[in-house]
Amino acid sequence: MTRPHQGGIRNHLNNLSKGWKTAGHTVYIYTPFGNYDSFPDKQKLVAQVEFLTQKYPILTFIFYVMAKHLLTIRILWALLVHSFDVINVRDVGAFNACFLPCKLFRVPIVLNLHGCLTNDLFSKGMIKKKGRIYQYCLNEEKKSYRNCKYLVAVGPQERDNVFHIFPERKKNIPIIYNLVDTKQFHRNIEEGQKITKKLGLKKNSFKVLYVGRLSRRKGIDILIKTFSRFVKNTKAESNLITIGVGPELDTLRRIASEKEILELVVFTGLVKHKELNGYYNAADVVVIPSISYRGYTEGTPTVALESMASERPLISTTLGGLRDIIINKKNGLTINENSVESLLDALTNLYLDSKLRENLSISARKYILSSRSVEKVSARWIEIFKAAIKGNKLTSNYGI
Repeated sequence: MTRPHQGGIRNHLNNLSKGWKTAGHTVYIYTPFGNYDSFPDKQKLVAQVEFLTQKYPILTFIFYVMAKHLLTIRILWALLVHSFDVINVRDVGAFNACFLPCKLFRVPIVLNLHGCLTNDLFSKGMIKKKGRIYQYCLNEEKKSYRNCKYLVAVGPQERDNVFHIFPERKKNIPIIYNLVDTKQFHRNIEEGQKITKKLGLKKNSFKVLYVGRLSRRKGIDILIKTFSRFVKNTKAESNLITIGVGPELDTLRRIASEKEILELVVFTGLVKHKELNGYYNAADVVVIPSISYRGYTEGTPTVALESMASERPLISTTLGGLRDIIINKKNGLTINENSVESLLDALTNLYLDSKLRENLSISARKYILSSRSVEKVSARWIEIFKAAIKGNKLTSNYGI
């Protein structure tokens, strides 16, 4: 059960669903829009909603309440039609929507926490700090943490958010890290060549890839400024490929134009998730330049896991969950946030050292296979569900 999402949470849920189904379990996915075999791609809709709520914050409250009530109706109907052993919700709004119906039908709920609702909405400009809507969302979080018996976080940062907002919950929150489909994301030179041709880029150009929202908190402006200096310093034949949409698109185009590199930067817009492996394979390096912004720090981006599974060298800041997966100079390169110099050094090193690129790529794939595959992570979740069905308390021993 979940409200509409785009990007990482959607991919996380679909990957887990694959693992559970492969293990012989029946999985239903419900959103305010209906029930599905897999979480539908609503990127355009979610992007439009975010645009409207940034312009009119009151709509954040209206859309949130509407989605929650629709989800309550969905789960009530589902509980009447189906016999569920356990319900897994992906955010506090979904938990609060399902709490009373599940209590009535005596079905355990497991909340998988991916972030902090108030911080996330505030950092996107969808609510104002300390305003009435902010306080409402904060109360939503507190209510879910108070009522939720089974709570699992995707990383230490998400767990610590709970401790900060609701200190009474300072115990027994296991962590199960994010995962990636290693069958979908893998090394495939042919797919990469097809994307290179599709984008009209030269085969031998050094390609830098960014995947994510075009927003300030993602640090994409730092990447464009750095790329400009990289091209001028190295004289490299190079391109920057950016995948995603967001409020900063016009600003980023302006920066690229001012730096006289606009013709070297490709803004693809939205790309279907099933096509992303080709883009990763077209790239020589993937960059995640996320920054701390208005209380927001990065979780564990799916992009990091997908690029590592695709055996692409990764450059990243070490915010949030990123520090849990990237070991500097072992399976990727880490940089300081908001630092053109730090990113420039990392880009230059990878451009000049093909052996380093190869070693980081191989190590990245090995790391993913050892701990972040669908099979390994979904099996951990099944243990959580079994404990919830039996009524056992969760401890940190259930996590990975």
